[in-house]
Amino acid sequence: MKRFVLSTLLLLTALSAKAAQSATNVWVDTFTLEITKIAQPAVSTNDITIDVAEGGTATADLTLTNSGNVSVSYSLTFEGASSASYSVITQTQSRASFLPAEHAPETVLTNWSGNSSEAEDISFDMTVFGNSYTGFSVNANGSVTLINSAGDTATVSPFETTAFDPKTVRFKKTESRLIIAWGVNPDELNSGMFQVWLNTDNTIRFLYEKTSFGIGTISLLDSEGHSQTVNHTPGLLSYESLLLTPQAWFTAIPTSGTVSGSKQSTVTFAANAENLAPASYDITAHVLWSNGDSNEVSVTVNVDAETLKLTLPPDVTFYGMAGLITRTNVTVSNTGNAPLTYSIIYPDLQAASYSADQVDYANKWISGGSTVLSGELGIDSFELEFPFTFFGTTYSSLIINENGSLSLGGSASIKVLNGDLEFDDDASVSIYNNAAGTWSAITWKNMSPNGSLENYTFQAVLNRDGTIRCSYKHLEENWMNGVIQVTDGVTSVSGTLTNETTVVTETVVDSIDIIGTNYFGSGDARIVDSYIYATNYTTTTTYTNEINNQAVLFTPGKRQVITASPLTGTLVSGASKMITLTGDARSLDAGGSSDVSVNTTLSFTYSGSTDDLDVTFVATNSADSAYPALSANAVADMWGTSDEPNIWTEQDETGSARTVYWPEPEDSLSRVYYVLYTPSLVEEFYQIAVVTNECVFVDEDSERISNPQGYYKVDVE
Repeated sequence: MKRFVLSTLLLLTALSAKAAQSATNVWVDTFTLEITKIAQPAVSTNDITIDVAEGGTATADLTLTNSGNVSVSYSLTFEGASSASYSVITQTQSRASFLPAEHAPETVLTNWSGNSSEAEDISFDMTVFGNSYTGFSVNANGSVTLINSAGDTATVSPFETTAFDPKTVRFKKTESRLIIAWGVNPDELNSGMFQVWLNTDNTIRFLYEKTSFGIGTISLLDSEGHSQTVNHTPGLLSYESLLLTPQAWFTAIPTSGTVSGSKQSTVTFAANAENLAPASYDITAHVLWSNGDSNEVSVTVNVDAETLKLTLPPDVTFYGMAGLITRTNVTVSNTGNAPLTYSIIYPDLQAASYSADQVDYANKWISGGSTVLSGELGIDSFELEFPFTFFGTTYSSLIINENGSLSLGGSASIKVLNGDLEFDDDASVSIYNNAAGTWSAITWKNMSPNGSLENYTFQAVLNRDGTIRCSYKHLEENWMNGVIQVTDGVTSVSGTLTNETTVVTETVVDSIDIIGTNYFGSGDARIVDSYIYATNYTTTTTYTNEINNQAVLFTPGKRQVITASPLTGTLVSGASKMITLTGDARSLDAGGSSDVSVNTTLSFTYSGSTDDLDVTFVATNSADSAYPALSANAVADMWGTSDEPNIWTEQDETGSARTVYWPEPEDSLSRVYYVLYTPSLVEEFYQIAVVTNECVFVDEDSERISNPQGYYKVDVE
C-alpha cells in the first residue's frame, strides 16, 4: 500500500486594496503536499519448479518488481545449492614440511584401528558436494574420510593405493586449512610423498613429490552417490599440485542488481544436472532488499532420468511419375527429455552388399584434379560433392591413405590396392570432383612398394549411384598383389585382376664333392687320382607380368531409389525437424500404365537406440514393370548394347575445329562421357576429353584437326 503524508501550511498574504475589495469574503489558503519517497519490492512467486533431464540443463525466471517510487537494490543467497562437481587445475605449490615426530607429537595420529585412525575435529566446517563435515579420519591407504553428526560421509583420496605404515602418516592444522601427509619419515624434517589440503574456502588441494607413484586412484565421493575421479599421473613434475574448486550446479543471473521505481527485473535460475543423480533437490533462495525487506523463494529441481525418444510418423507411401524425381516431406520429433543427435542409414542397402566384376578398361582413366600433399595422406578429410551411399550408410567425405585405400568412417573402407606403398619423389596423389557432382576420382600415380623402385599407377572413381570403379593403368612386372576390397567392417567383397605369370627354369651346379683319392708310388713319383662328383639342381622362378589397363567395378546389390535428406540432425527436447524424401524414377520410361513400387527402411540411430521408418515410393504411368538392375557395363545401360554408339563429326568452315556428336539418352539421368581418339586404327585410342551431361564435343586441337584421317569413339559412365 502506498503511504502519503499530508501537511497544510496557512500563508497570510497581504493583498492590495483593490484585490482586497474584490476578495470580500474570500479566504486564500496555500497548501504544501509532501509525498514520502518509498520503495515497495516484491517477487512474482514464492515457489518455482525446474524439471531437467539427467545430464541436461534447464532454467526458470523469477520477476522482481518495485511498485514504489524510488530505486531499491537487491542481492541473492542460497541454501541447499550444493556443488555437483569440481574443476581441476594443475598448479605449482610446495608441500608443507613436518618436523621429526619426537619434536611435533601433536602432528602424529594415534589410536589406529587397522589402517584407519580415530576421528578428529577438523576445526572448521568443510563442505564437499554440498554437505558440511566437522570431523575426519585418516586411512593409511591414502584417503581421508569426512564425517558429520547426521551420519553423512565423504572420502577424499589424493592417491588411494597400498597402505602406508601408519607411523608415516601425519597431520597439522592452520587457520586456513587441515593438512594430511603420507610417506613422512618420522625421524627427520621432510614433506612426505603426497598431501591433501582441506581449505576453509572449501577448495581441496592435492600435492605430490616428484617420484614414481605406481597405480592409485585420485577421487572424491560421498555417501549420497556423488563422485568424481581425476585422471592424472602424479610425480612427473617438481612442486606439483592439483587444485579442486567446487562448481555450483545451481546458479542465478544476476545475483545482485537494482530495480527502479515502478519497474521490474528478471532473475534467471539455471540448473545443470551434468553430475546430478535423478532425484528432487530443494533450494531456498533469499532475496535481500536494501530497504530491509526480504523474500524467500522455494525452488524444487526435479532431475529426471534421461529419456531419449525420437518419434517418427507412421509408414510413409508417396507417389510420382515415371521418368521424374518426386519429393515429399515428413516430420520427426524429439519427445524425450534430453537433446539427441540422430543419423539415418539404409539397412536394406547394407544387407544387399556389393558384387565385384572385372570390366573393360575402355580408356576411362580420368586425368587432372587437385593435388593431395603427402602430409595430408591419412590425416585430412576431403569433401565429396555428392552423398555417397556405401553399405547403406551415406558419407560426404573421405580420407585418402598412402597405402592405396580410402577411409570413409569407422571401419568402412575402399581398398583400391591396399599394400605397403610409399610416397617417393616421383609419386603423386590427386582428387577430382566433377562439376555435376556425380563422381569423384582419386588417383595414385607412381607409388612404390616399400623398398622397391617399381611404380604403380591406379585410380578409384566413386559414383553417385554407389558404384565404384577401380582402374589399374600400370603395375610393373613382379608387382605386389595388394588387397582389392570394399568393406564396412562387417561384410567384405574382394575383386581380382587377371594375373599372368612367366615361369623360368634353370639348372645350377649346387656343389662339387671329392668322393675319394687313390695314391700310387712314393716321393716325386707319387700319383694322385681323385674321384669328383658334381650335384646339380633345378630352380623354377615365377615372375608376375606387368599389368596394364585393367579395371574392377564394385556394384551395389540394390538400386537406391529412395533417399532422405538431411541424414543427420540434433533436436532439443520438444523440437521437430522436417526430412525430405526423394523418389528417383528417372530410370523408368514414362507413357505406360504400370505402377512400380519400391520399399526401403530408414533406420534412425541415436545414443544406442534405433527407430525404423518404412517408406514406399510408387512410380505411376510407367512403361516398365520394374526398375532395371544396376549393370557392370555402363555402355549397355546407356545404349542397350555393349557396342559403342554411332557417332558423327562436322568440320567447321574455317577448318579450325571439328564437332563430335553422339546420341542423346532417352532419360534425364546424369552421365559422364569419355571422348577417345586415335590417328590410326592400328594404334590405341587415348582419352582427349570428359563431358558431363552433354552429347557434343568441340575438338580444337590443331594437330588432330589437320590430320587427314582420325577416329573418335565415346564411352559413357
